[in-house]
Amino acid sequence: MKILVFGHDLIHKSSRIFWKELASLDKSNVIDLMFPRRWKSDFIKYTTYQYDSTVDGLFNKIVTAGTIGNRDPDHYVFCGIKLWLLLTFNKYDAIIIRQKSIARVFFQLTLIKIFTRNRKTKCYLITSNNVKERLGMFQKFRERFSMKHVEVVLCPSKEVKNVLERKNISKECRYFPFSYDQKLLGEVPLNFNQSEIFIGFIGKLSEEKGIRLLLEACSNLKKSGYKIRLAISGSGELERMLKSNLEIDFLGRFRDDEVAEFYRRVDIVVLPAITTDFWKEQTSKIIIEAVASGKLVIGSSSSLIPEIMRQLNMPYVFQENSLHDLTSKISMAIADIASGNAYKMAVVAKDSCQQLFSHEASAARLQQYLHSESDIGLL
Repeated sequence: MKILVFGHDLIHKSSRIFWKELASLDKSNVIDLMFPRRWKSDFIKYTTYQYDSTVDGLFNKIVTAGTIGNRDPDHYVFCGIKLWLLLTFNKYDAIIIRQKSIARVFFQLTLIKIFTRNRKTKCYLITSNNVKERLGMFQKFRERFSMKHVEVVLCPSKEVKNVLERKNISKECRYFPFSYDQKLLGEVPLNFNQSEIFIGFIGKLSEEKGIRLLLEACSNLKKSGYKIRLAISGSGELERMLKSNLEIDFLGRFRDDEVAEFYRRVDIVVLPAITTDFWKEQTSKIIIEAVASGKLVIGSSSSLIPEIMRQLNMPYVFQENSLHDLTSKISMAIADIASGNAYKMAVVAKDSCQQLFSHEASAARLQQYLHSESDIGLL
């Protein structure tokens, strides 16, 4: 099967590793990638694609192209000639798009595709957008036009399907969660500090992430005599406030290939996400990475967090935006560390995580979707 994978995040080696797994899973999978030549980065002005033989050597073709317009994932487009040439001179069995349904580049791909030999090629959209956004007239047209030419939506929860249905877009949706690199996170030692518990948060530093709630919970626990330390990693609107707080170990931001270092430093990872009118937790990335690293995870009841926690046998789900419940769950996790139950729990959860969410497991899942007409994974 010849497959084209298309998306801005493929410029990062960590994102290409999954597709390497799919290529190595079945030698009949011939995979081409297309993504921007450069992309804005939080670390340097631009990230530029760098060939890596350990990952890229298994792909049939890698096409990078210049982009036009804002390099926001929703607003950029490619130089159209290169995209047209790729779709004109190559016939694919499947095209997999990693963008939001409203992305301009998705519309561009769809528009060009229908005038090439790939006009009838089956398209899969990978998206985690679980909030109905306010769209202008042209955005609505762009989304409906693009989605009309998609056969299957791959998404981490049924909420994505529900959002599409509220937009009167009916598509076959299949379960496709975030996956992780076992080689990267599997090396994190499975142990817990006993003298001082390190509680960690990693992600976007914004109000809806519930960081202020976590700060208050940790402050209350310290006043009650708990020996804890809060470590925070990320960037965003609350960064300046967090940097100036001497009670916090502010670690800056880790690249995707560096996150194992964050998980080495902490014992408990907290996701205190708060649902708002414009946002809710979209992926299970942090939960899965933390459990894969052998850490305890405490998560709010926002969106798909409880479901992922249940699958991984993590009992620390608290009512979102509840200070009392969050404080209680942190103290429960600390008690489990002290009693030794945490180690047993982490071993079981880590094994479940590998079976359900490793790149290898997700590649096998996608392989079934691509090659089978069964109801596997239907939402």
